Amino acid sequence: MAVTDDDLYVGITVSIHFTYGNTAASPSLTLGSSTSYPIMTNGTNSAYWTAGANVLFTWDGTYWQVASQPVYASVATIGNSAGRNVRIDEDSVDVRNGPDVLASFGETTFVGNPDGSRTIFNETGIDIVCQYGSTSYDWLGVSSGGVTLANGTAEAPDVDTLEQLMIFNSVDKTVNIPNLRTRGNNIPLISDDIQRGITGNYQVTGGSNVLVGATFPTAFSEEPVVVATAMPGTTGQQASFEISVISVRTNGFTALVTNRGTSTYFVKLAWMAMLPSE
Repeated sequence: MAVTDDDLYVGITVSIHFTYGNTAASPSLTLGSSTSYPIMTNGTNSAYWTAGANVLFTWDGTYWQVASQPVYASVATIGNSAGRNVRIDEDSVDVRNGPDVLASFGETTFVGNPDGSRTIFNETGIDIVCQYGSTSYDWLGVSSGGVTLANGTAEAPDVDTLEQLMIFNSVDKTVNIPNLRTRGNNIPLISDDIQRGITGNYQVTGGSNVLVGATFPTAFSEEPVVVATAMPGTTGQQASFEISVISVRTNGFTALVTNRGTSTYFVKLAWMAMLPSE
């Protein structure tokens, strides 16, 4: 007998076996020759199931309400298997977009793009990975052995393979960071070998360059390493500057500042200089 709208009454419940899964939004159900009515789950016109599922529906006079109680196996997918969903298995709980894992919580936990930038937590520490290309990565690792950085490698770095690290610190005397190494050599303590300062204002028109000179309070015994950054000379300005240190001497340095904007601004430099380690 073909089912029509006249056969429907409030409270009737049907069990339907689906050959195919549903990943479509706003699904509806048609029984025989009856009208197609929306499927509701917890007050929302939304329902997802996998191929081969048996689903119970109850007619409330307006909608087909999902009446199935969830019973999960050792592996379960909750949500739209072709869109945002959560997969639970014996090893982890994964937040996914279709089959792509966006976050995995288990013995090893990661958050981010599994094929791109991500953060990984495991029993040895924390790795922050920035991927560019298919096999090249930048790594930042934090563990009980220290802090590590590596560039262009597909493997997480060991604690003694730190490629490069720059420390900015406002402490005037000494700061010791245990277990921090660079290219196999201990990073020296921050000491009186470091000098820092801020230059006066220099006017630079839009789209042009200006040379900025700085003199060290005390001359170094040899040419130091200089790090400098440009900043607006007036509080509240919003300007775009680029800077290049082009000349370093024992008693000072010269930098080239470019104003990428269209207006005229005053600019000054904040700088730090230190003697290179042995």
